[in-house]
Amino acid sequence: MRDLIRWNFHASVWLSILGAIRVIQDANLVLSDTEDLSDPLKNNLLFIAAYLGLSQLVLWFLRYSRDGFFEALLMGGQFLLLAGGLQIYAWVNDLPLQNPPLIAIFYVGISHCLYPLARSRGKAGKRVK
Repeated sequence: MRDLIRWNFHASVWLSILGAIRVIQDANLVLSDTEDLSDPLKNNLLFIAAYLGLSQLVLWFLRYSRDGFFEALLMGGQFLLLAGGLQIYAWVNDLPLQNPPLIAIFYVGISHCLYPLARSRGKAGKRVK
């Protein structure tokens, strides 16, 4: 089970990196009708996608490859907040929101939050390698 959680986490990290690249290329993936979207709103979306993608890439090489469980939990919280924040943002600004990217963001957040469960524990609660 722990290996499945680890594999799922690694897949979700790369999904978030590739998803960020794709959103930067085409903002219509998240917001369906961006013709009415003003430049500041579009720039906010692109900035958030770039920030999350870049932070995932940096964390992949610096922390996740060395079992950075705490960082994964923090990033999971950020992705879950983003999923909820996007819904509120779209509702307040009366913007049409695509469901597949929202589901993907929620999946990435849950995968990151479950990753610390992959840590092996011994009888006394100490970490076993």
